[in-house]
Amino acid sequence: MAVASLDRYRERLGRLQAWMAAEDLDWLLVPASDAHLNEYLPDAWKRRDWLCGFTGSAGDLLVGRETAWLFADSRYHEQAGREVPNDRVQVAKLGLPGVATLAETLESSLKAGSSIRLGFDPLTLSAATIQPFERCLVPKGLVLVPLAHN
Repeated sequence: MAVASLDRYRERLGRLQAWMAAEDLDWLLVPASDAHLNEYLPDAWKRRDWLCGFTGSAGDLLVGRETAWLFADSRYHEQAGREVPNDRVQVAKLGLPGVATLAETLESSLKAGSSIRLGFDPLTLSAATIQPFERCLVPKGLVLVPLAHN
């Protein structure tokens, strides 16, 4: 991918991270779904693609204030590594030994006695997706922040 394209994604992620700091969000989850929970999205809902450049049909982006992770299954390991700015987005190659899942990454950032705020668009996550976070991570300090706007 051309350097100019990668620079565009770096700039977009930087603006998002500045917005997150102003909104007091530690993390923002950008899933590969729309309001109908489709896997194949119309262009207007390709938020993850717009932010980091990854064009695969599956894979969730977790943006922190200083870094981001793209969680991709084995179908997309190579593609993800080529498409995202690797200095700003770490590709978590799901299924490989020792690679943390999205939930494990969030859990590892929770420190005893502290909390982290995870922003998300409630229109893009099913109850089945959010319930494990509520059940396992909220008691450990995760604060789920449904966003009114995307």
